[in-house]
Amino acid sequence: MWLDVPKSAIEILNSHRLNVAGAIHAAEHAILSLMPNFVISMPGDVHTECKIAIKEFAKKETARKRPARLTFYDAKGGAGGSGISTKAFEFIDILLAQACKRVE
Repeated sequence: MWLDVPKSAIEILNSHRLNVAGAIHAAEHAILSLMPNFVISMPGDVHTECKIAIKEFAKKETARKRPARLTFYDAKGGAGGSGISTKAFEFIDILLAQACKRVE
């Protein structure tokens, strides 16, 4: 499961002189920490793709064009994984709202 970060959100972060990659990383962990409350899972059942900021937002252009995103995946691999991250997407509105409250 992934959520693309809107360009407008990145512009807001930049206008406040915040570290965009750091903010995305923090958002991933804020959401990840709430998943056991909404999906039958245990901490560690879902992982997040935490990129190194210097690589994610490198100044050098690359051929790979991908928007900034929050990425979550099942810790247990295999065909289809456990399905927990997919199930969490059903609660994404609640997860985002709760993560915002927690950060505030």
